[in-house]
Order: sequence, then C-alpha cells, then structure tokens
Amino acid sequence: MSRLSELNAYEVAQAERAAGMSYDSLFDDDAPKVGLMGALAWQFERRTQPALEYDDYLRTVKTGEIRRFLLEDDAEPEPEPEPEPVTEAATFPAGDQVVVDGAGTVLAPATGDDVVVAPTVDAADGAGGAEGERLPGAEGPAV
Repeated sequence: MSRLSELNAYEVAQAERAAGMSYDSLFDDDAPKVGLMGALAWQFERRTQPALEYDDYLRTVKTGEIRRFLLEDDAEPEPEPEPEPVTEAATFPAGDQVVVDGAGTVLAPATGDDVVVAPTVDAADGAGGAEGERLPGAEGPAV
C-alpha cells in the first residue's frame, strides 16, 4: 500500500511540473525517480506548509525518508478478531483445539476420540456453568 493514491490530480500535476517528469515515469524501470518522488512527497508537506518550495524541501529530506513515506505502509496492523464464544455444546474430533476458557476462547488441543465442549453460558437463560462442566446427556470426557 502506498500513499500515492491519497494525492489529488492537482497535487500530482504540481509534482510533475516541479520535477519536470510524468507520473507514469514512476512505473518505467529505466526512468530516474528521485526528483518525481521528492515532488510527490513535497505535495504532502505543502498541505501543512503551503509556502514550502520544492527545492527547499529536497535540500532538507533524505531519499530513504521519501521512499519510506510514499511507498511503505506505516499503518497499524488490524488486530486479530476475537474468537466467537461457545454458546452450545459441540463435538469435535480429537486433536482439534476445543478446550475453552470462560469466555469461549480456545486454550488447548483436545484428547481422546471425541470431546464435548460445554458452553460456559447457557444460550437459553444466560446462566453460566463452571469450566469443564459436563452438560446433561453429554458424551465423551469432560474438558
């Protein structure tokens, strides 16, 4: 992901004029890139410093900073979604991760042929049971 798509057409045109290069030259392996990349990064700086001149900007910034700013994604990675809590008894083959905590989070692999995982909160009345508690009529070892 890059920030290039955040620039509007006017900003890209300004960068092209300042660098004397077409935006398409970014995708030409043989074309020089520093001037145009600098001009594109300069457009972002001008959002907060409108009087900043292109040459002045290039004198103060390093090429690695320009490349990282324009091309690298510095956004925080999205967190892993929370696992769905177990709200009903379920039978899983041995080896699947079926031992759960009070919130229904999987904690450890199962053992035995089939393991019945009891919900910690009854879906019907919201009453909680102890971890590892067997449901009436459940088969297999309690976890």
